[in-house]
Amino acid sequence: MRKFVAVCISLSALLLAGCSGGPSEGDIEKLLRAEQEKTVASMAALIGEKKAKQMAGEIHTVTKKNCAESSDNTYICEISVDMEAPLVGRKTQDAKVTLIDGDNGWIISSAE
Repeated sequence: MRKFVAVCISLSALLLAGCSGGPSEGDIEKLLRAEQEKTVASMAALIGEKKAKQMAGEIHTVTKKNCAESSDNTYICEISVDMEAPLVGRKTQDAKVTLIDGDNGWIISSAE
């Protein structure tokens, strides 16, 4: 029984270690959608919520291509965003985002 418990603890530690080390694709998509919602909220005060949502466009998918640690808890990630916006239509655009693993989770530091 003790061996079983020891094996379970070891496997749990390995699984948890595999989970650390950079944001997931889902983390990045969640952050981008949250930033888009903030933008809509800011614009809504000026032009109304309906028009603000139309102008902000729609994120279809976010794909994480690569993430590299640049310093402690900071990662530079290459991503691809499939988005549809007025006047532009639907496009997939590549970008780099810098993300920091803060006390309350991931935050976007900058985007290129």
